[in-house]
Amino acid sequence: MSSEHGRGGEEPPVQGSADPLENSHEQIPRMVREWEIQRSRLEAENEKLRETQRQLEQYRDRYIDLYDSAPLGYFTLDEDGYVQEVNLAGAKLIGADRNDLIGYPFLDYVVEADRLSFGEHVLRCGHSREEAKSEVTLQTKDGRQIVVLLHSIPLEKEKEDDDQDVALCKMAVTDMTERKQIEEQLRDLNRTLEQRVARRTADVEEQVRRLQHVASQWSQSEHHERHRLVQVLENRLQQFLITARDGLSGLEQRLDDVSLKRALAEIETLLERSVAESCSLAAELSPPLLHDSGLAAALHWLAEKMREIHGLTVDVDADPQADPADEGVRVFLFEAVRELLLNVVNHAGTDRAEVVMRRTGEFQARIEVQDAGKGFDPAKLDSSRTMTEGSGLPTIRHRLDLLGGRLEMTSSPDHGTRAALVAPIGKARSPVDHAAKIRVLLADDHPIVRKGLVELLREHTEIELVAEAGDGQEAVERARELRPDVVILDVSMPKLSGTEAAQRIRAELPQTRIVGLSMHESAGMAETMIAAGAHAYVSKDAPSEELIAAVLGG
Repeated sequence: MSSEHGRGGEEPPVQGSADPLENSHEQIPRMVREWEIQRSRLEAENEKLRETQRQLEQYRDRYIDLYDSAPLGYFTLDEDGYVQEVNLAGAKLIGADRNDLIGYPFLDYVVEADRLSFGEHVLRCGHSREEAKSEVTLQTKDGRQIVVLLHSIPLEKEKEDDDQDVALCKMAVTDMTERKQIEEQLRDLNRTLEQRVARRTADVEEQVRRLQHVASQWSQSEHHERHRLVQVLENRLQQFLITARDGLSGLEQRLDDVSLKRALAEIETLLERSVAESCSLAAELSPPLLHDSGLAAALHWLAEKMREIHGLTVDVDADPQADPADEGVRVFLFEAVRELLLNVVNHAGTDRAEVVMRRTGEFQARIEVQDAGKGFDPAKLDSSRTMTEGSGLPTIRHRLDLLGGRLEMTSSPDHGTRAALVAPIGKARSPVDHAAKIRVLLADDHPIVRKGLVELLREHTEIELVAEAGDGQEAVERARELRPDVVILDVSMPKLSGTEAAQRIRAELPQTRIVGLSMHESAGMAETMIAAGAHAYVSKDAPSEELIAAVLGG
């Protein structure tokens, strides 16, 4: 065994073993290839990173360009309101260089009056991290003041060099100065337009008042003329007729000729009929009830007359509280109702009608005249000769428009007609309360004129004449003593003029109403009296109803 081992002097090779150097030589090429592959990958990734960096730089440059060229001013503020960044528009808005803004408080450019508001704005955004909007005024570098809108949103917190978190706000600043100027101009324009509209409205209202005054004067003049005609009929024509009738009656008794007596009897009968017709005409022109008892009573009288003369049965339901205070308006409404009832007689083909008068507002009345007759088409009202020429409806409508009222017509064929007269009535007429009469002091230096005025005032039971005065000084003394409700002052009086007396009475007795009276129908005189304290001014040439209306407060 030992000889076998010693042969050759070497150890036999171990089964399965390899040479290390031989293995290293085989691995090196493979490792090189792997390294080359890894390097290629790294270079490709580095190229991608470099491309990404170039794109980011481009995006950054674009952002900076957009940020700087934005039309709005953009500021980045820290939580204490110090400027961290600002774009060109923001610096231009302030009128300063960016380097002079960064690191300094934005508050330096806020006017004193708005600094508290700006401080609250910064607290909401920087500390509370809330979106904030405020409107403040800034003082620019060149001394101008501009109104701006601040709109701030919180940004993510950033770390300073000492690793402390810093809260930032991005603030957009919009110059509102021009817009505010335009808004102020619009407000000025609106104020001007409102003033113009108010003036035009006042002018229109004044025109309406004048038209209503004209309409009232028209009604009063019409009433005055009717009253004058009645006086002519009663005091002259009827007296002539009665005298002629009585004379014929006496002559007839002295005649023996039978045929002549018969002729005289016929003439006497005609005269009696003439007297009766004259009385009837006087009553129709100016019904006594209309003046003594009011419109409601006069409508009942009219219903009876329509039955007697035309065979038309009229049911009347009239509230006395709806009776107009102005006598001219009462007369007009009475005539209008009569005109509407005559329309029923002439066109409706029925023998019944209804009249209802009610108060529909504090100073408004509504009178409805209704029938169940043939009716008509309201659309053809204006073109119908029968309804326009024969009925007087256009005149009624026009008069009501001038008075501030209206005419309402509803009708249809075979379903009758309803006509409504709506008119202002002033204070409602009511039975006279003697304990509440209007106490009047009359001052006029002409005894004859004063006597006529006294008789006029005493004709009205709602007026109590408490005293007379012959000069202005006496008027003031009697007014101070008696404290009347109304003082009628002549403008031209001795000792004290009417204007001086009006000033003193108005100063001492502000509750007393003063009515100026003059022979001169002058606008300047009226304005002088009104300025002195008079509530109304009446010319002595005006109808007596105008003075009574002024005393009653109409």
